[in-house]
Amino acid sequence: MFKVPALVWCDEQGRDKAAIIAHYKANDSSRIDHRHFSIETAMSPTAVNPDELFRRFELPFDANICEIQTHNSNFTVVEGKTRIMGGAASNRGLTFGQANSKEIPANAYGSPDYNMIFQGRFEIRVDNTAESGGNAGSDLGIVRFSDAGVAQDASFLIKRSNTYIGLGTTAPTASLNVNGYTIRLRTKKTPASETAAGNEGDICWDTDYLYVCVAPNSWKRMALAAWKQ
Repeated sequence: MFKVPALVWCDEQGRDKAAIIAHYKANDSSRIDHRHFSIETAMSPTAVNPDELFRRFELPFDANICEIQTHNSNFTVVEGKTRIMGGAASNRGLTFGQANSKEIPANAYGSPDYNMIFQGRFEIRVDNTAESGGNAGSDLGIVRFSDAGVAQDASFLIKRSNTYIGLGTTAPTASLNVNGYTIRLRTKKTPASETAAGNEGDICWDTDYLYVCVAPNSWKRMALAAWKQ
């Protein structure tokens, strides 16, 4: 057991409620080094480990990249903004992923331990497309990842310069550019008449016709015929 520096707040009964702690070694010498500064608060009195201090916010040290972590915590911004910033030639994203355990080799202090390894699944990203003026560059996309956590492609992208949307392509050349073979409208709709309510450009279908609204409340239709053998 190692003693660590800590500033602890207790209630009237002497139960730990909150603490600020910085330590290098884990309290259990068989576990990997912690090497972090953390803010801890007590678990619920009805939890499995009631009133036990639990690490809520963690800042590791002795690392080139500081992997800040929260544990069993929610984060809420009230009447403010959450900003993700970076240079114009960098990817700036919010990543959703899978946490997988990875065995850490035994060190001088004890048996092997396990660490949680993050593997991405999807990311909402402002990409590293260069900004060249005219509102071009830094386009917004949704990127998918492989099972191994490797970025694959942008399945959805919005060009900042012209708001063109690409599905399956990062270079859309129209308001909606689909890199695929089909677009599906799942539900049938039959306008009540050629003057039924509708907006110019609306498209719908039923078993017999394809309908297009060519002006406000003005529909035209084209008959659908079976393929001839």
